Amino acid sequence: MVMSLSDSVTSNASQADFLVLNFGNDWLTNMHEISFPAAVSWLTMTPFLGGLLFLLSLCFLRMLWRTYCNWCDNLYRRQAHQKLLMLDALWAQPIQRVEAAQGLVQLIRQVALTAWPRVNVTGFLGDVWLDFLRASSGCPDEVPGLLSQLSYLPRSRIEQLTPEQWKEMVNWTDQWIHGHRVPLREFSEVFNADI
Repeated sequence: MVMSLSDSVTSNASQADFLVLNFGNDWLTNMHEISFPAAVSWLTMTPFLGGLLFLLSLCFLRMLWRTYCNWCDNLYRRQAHQKLLMLDALWAQPIQRVEAAQGLVQLIRQVALTAWPRVNVTGFLGDVWLDFLRASSGCPDEVPGLLSQLSYLPRSRIEQLTPEQWKEMVNWTDQWIHGHRVPLREFSEVFNADI
């Protein structure tokens, strides 16, 4: 049987199509693409896991609330720090030194009144005031003795304060503002009983 040229071209074309479809391998004719099952979720929702997620979210919200309350409770500390910076800048002007020194005493009293509203802080004078500051401070440094006398010093003596004495008082006050611990009820009762 004689094959015509058109028949041979057609058979070669069909054989070429077969080879392209099967990549030259008859075993690949029935090949299908692999289908994977749906991905299994890492969070299988069980009642226990739902309860655990609920408790974790409650703990997170409580932590946020406590952080916010702590931030609000320490507002007076941030304001006192800003006032202390203003007083320190005021001290740099020689004419304003007396006002800066009096402002420092008032600032410490104001912070004490804000932190301990039930303790009669205004009645603390001299050594009792220093004892109160020492007991409430979280800093290891000794309370500068000038702090108890600063409100009673005459104008001429305040103007004679050295920059080192001023810096010592300002640094201690800054540490006290940021580190003082508001005492328990027993602490306030002991200091109220002293008066």
